[in-house]
Amino acid sequence: MITAAIVAEFNPLHNGHKYLINEVKRKLNADRIIVIMSGDYVQRGEPAILNKYTRANMATLEGADLVLLLPTLYSLSGADLFALSSVSILDKLGCVDYLCFASECGDINLLDEICEKVNSNDYKISNDIKLLISQGMTYARARATIFPEYSEVLDKSNNILALEYIRAIKALKSTIKPFTIKRLGKDYNDSSVNNETNASATGLRSLLLKETLSLDEIHSQIPEESFNFLKSLKDLPLVDLDMFSSEIYYSVLSNIDRLENFLDVSDALSNKIRNNLMEFDKATDFIELLKTKDLTYSRLSRALMHILLNIELTADEARDSIDKLNHIRILAMNKEAGDLTAAIKRNAKIELITSVPKASDNFNDVEDYLFKLDLKASTLYDHVVYKKYGIKPIHEYSKKFSTK
Repeated sequence: MITAAIVAEFNPLHNGHKYLINEVKRKLNADRIIVIMSGDYVQRGEPAILNKYTRANMATLEGADLVLLLPTLYSLSGADLFALSSVSILDKLGCVDYLCFASECGDINLLDEICEKVNSNDYKISNDIKLLISQGMTYARARATIFPEYSEVLDKSNNILALEYIRAIKALKSTIKPFTIKRLGKDYNDSSVNNETNASATGLRSLLLKETLSLDEIHSQIPEESFNFLKSLKDLPLVDLDMFSSEIYYSVLSNIDRLENFLDVSDALSNKIRNNLMEFDKATDFIELLKTKDLTYSRLSRALMHILLNIELTADEARDSIDKLNHIRILAMNKEAGDLTAAIKRNAKIELITSVPKASDNFNDVEDYLFKLDLKASTLYDHVVYKKYGIKPIHEYSKKFSTK
């Protein structure tokens, strides 16, 4: 049995994601597809537009056999920790043959070549990058400047994440093989949508969040089964960062004298937040106000989310926690994928969680922290949905993973 894995956010799932799943099955003859998926919060530092169970359901409708939850700490992290945690989980499953991802270049040999060159000069590069960032460059632009021969590759979002996946596989000495396909359609950050192209998730979110939304407007951009599933739902609460504005403001104000204690909040950033807090109106505008060449939107948004969720860890502590993760939650699965779960039970160094209350009795200290953070994050997400839409929350303990 050939098992392939995909790390995803599906925020929301669109035709490009369906294409990736189909190509993985076709080109690798993959029998089973495992997805590691961000939960209610995503790497950009924002709440997911649809809750994790809805998005996981869509994934199984489009060909995923097992969807596992990437803990909130890692889903709200930069590309390096996001990739390393995901690859570590997949490696511990003991049955994954390939890690598959889309990239703008679509050339796994080129990506591997760049990764080898960057890793072999890591210390020097790190210091050169810090210098360029201090002069106003973003990390991505600084790295592209150091390697001008690879600048076109290093300037693209999916390529950057692809390099982190390959780097993580090498760092963990994993036997998982990286595999990429060329990304279709619009760039990751392109917000335009039309009927002739494959829109990005960014474009679909902007369309979904219109005040006069009609789902039919995105019919051509979402696979048919997922579209029908969304149409069948009684409630379709759509969530964005500005719905959390009051909570973010209160959290920042409550911790105004200790902001630097939170993950990804430096002394300089904490001072910048303090000095501008009187200008806080809504979250997205505040982030734009704080943004500079070396402080990207995503970095700032993640920092505010870390304050909101009270994540008081250093970067090293966040990274070290990965090794102690021995349990992983199921969000959705194909009921015909018994061979896959059986293979995991035989080979895995990590246990699949089917019942949260029972599993929590066996958590180590790190897992207890990660789970309580997930619980807090999901409870907040559900509360904001309730406040906006009046949909009564269900406690995380009572939520069940879906089977198709």
